[in-house]
Amino acid sequence: MPLMRIETRVQSRCAAVKSQLDAMPSGRPVGKPVGRPGYSVGQTLFSILQLFDSLSIWISASVPRKSFFKSTEVFVASIEYSQVRKGMVIVGDDGQLYTVVDRDLNTPGNWRAILQLKLKNLKTGSIAVNRVRPQDKVEQAYLDKREMQYLYKDGDSYVFMDSETYDQYHLQHELVGELMLYLKEGEKAHVIMYEGKPLSLELPATVELKVVETEPSVKGATAAAQYKPAILETGLKITVPPFVGIGEMVAVDTRTGEYLSRAK
Repeated sequence: MPLMRIETRVQSRCAAVKSQLDAMPSGRPVGKPVGRPGYSVGQTLFSILQLFDSLSIWISASVPRKSFFKSTEVFVASIEYSQVRKGMVIVGDDGQLYTVVDRDLNTPGNWRAILQLKLKNLKTGSIAVNRVRPQDKVEQAYLDKREMQYLYKDGDSYVFMDSETYDQYHLQHELVGELMLYLKEGEKAHVIMYEGKPLSLELPATVELKVVETEPSVKGATAAAQYKPAILETGLKITVPPFVGIGEMVAVDTRTGEYLSRAK
């Protein structure tokens, strides 16, 4: 990554300058004062060195860093639990990787909100339920992603084909069942891989699907009117404005499952 390379160059340059300063004879001025009054060249360079060190620390904190799980290289970045979504992979308190199977945010009246996560350990396959505060921090892991085409449903799994190698992979319903409500056969998505095995899906932010069941549209109705339930061609259930009728294409937000607009 560019910032990582900047950090490496800065650190190398800092080390070289420091070595030159250490090699200079003591007891003699390094040069005539420059910059602030009373500062020698050596003192000025030392101040620059401290500035570079601070810059290096800032870069390290701002860029996702690498972690290693077995032989797999994984990038991680800190996010709030409130940003965690189904299908994401996070690093647990024990340092192991977990995929988010389900999430449920509870806001009981005036009490503090509690987020309940259903997590699957990628190493052991065990399922655990974790209750956390939405504002707390967690590390999200970025794994290998490959573009694949969804072919068909096969029992309790979904078959995808790698767009480059044409290899086929099965994704289990328990991991991607709800995500598949946004995807039609023949469409493409990014499949998240871990140690050569498909783990989850990364969907586009919005998708366009056809309305197959809803109440008759109301002429002259506005978006401000009460929404009505609708079923889309994949089986996804949403609410739509009263002017949307059967057979129309609508845009849906895959992160929230909400209607956005008529498809253009």
